[in-house]
Amino acid sequence: MVALAHTYGMDRPEYDAKLVDWARNASSNVRQRQLQDRNYRWSWSYLSTQEQAAIARVAAAFDAKSHTPLDASMTVAGKREAAPDSRVWSRELSAADLDAGVSVQPTSPAAIFATLDVAGIPKAAPAPDDSQIDVRRSYFTTDGKPWDGTQLKEGDTLIVELKIEARMDIPDALVTDLLPGGLEVENLNLGGAQQWAGVVIDGINLDQHDAAAQVLHEEYRDDRYAAALNLSRGDAAHVFYLVRAVTPGTYTVPPPLVEDMYRPAVRGIGKVEPVKITVVEP
Repeated sequence: MVALAHTYGMDRPEYDAKLVDWARNASSNVRQRQLQDRNYRWSWSYLSTQEQAAIARVAAAFDAKSHTPLDASMTVAGKREAAPDSRVWSRELSAADLDAGVSVQPTSPAAIFATLDVAGIPKAAPAPDDSQIDVRRSYFTTDGKPWDGTQLKEGDTLIVELKIEARMDIPDALVTDLLPGGLEVENLNLGGAQQWAGVVIDGINLDQHDAAAQVLHEEYRDDRYAAALNLSRGDAAHVFYLVRAVTPGTYTVPPPLVEDMYRPAVRGIGKVEPVKITVVEP
């Protein structure tokens, strides 16, 4: 609404002030808003793709009339830097810079939008969380027997099952199952359903596995299996794919993740078993 008001010359200072107040609250991870719905707590600390696009439209609308270079300076560890002669300024900050103190100062009344992206590798895997979505990953041999978790030989193939149960209706669920290094994902359907005749996993005939979940879209990427699902509250969905061992070594296994595409804070993180997978030469 604020973007439209600026675009058509209907903007008012009080509209902009409300937007700034919202932005401060939305960006604060300490003061997360908690909503109660069906006795489940939802913690809104993420922005969906649509929300991020709306924020970009606001930034464009605020600057639509000026097209002037950025008027600002940055102070890092007590040293002041003037913004370059451009409309966008990007600067890397080290952990030492942040510890020493960083501040941004506008040098004109023009609106300035600032974002901070943090990149790094977590020291520990995220803890399992099934409070909103329960997701469980299991491995089976190609004859339908549970895999014992021992070493894989280069070229070995396993069937991966993801069992997903949501605590609420989620028509736009996104499954992201990252692979450990050394494994590649394959499409279970490429060889035809007849190759899985007689193979039963978790009570499901694999030649009819398409009926075990409302899969709207699937992708078999280099490092992950991704799928869009329609999840109904309390109904277990089962999805399957193949992995092949391709590179010898010992690899850490990432946890499975399922989230609502339009409410990223509604998510489930599965338990990792086994924690590591070893691939050896044949």
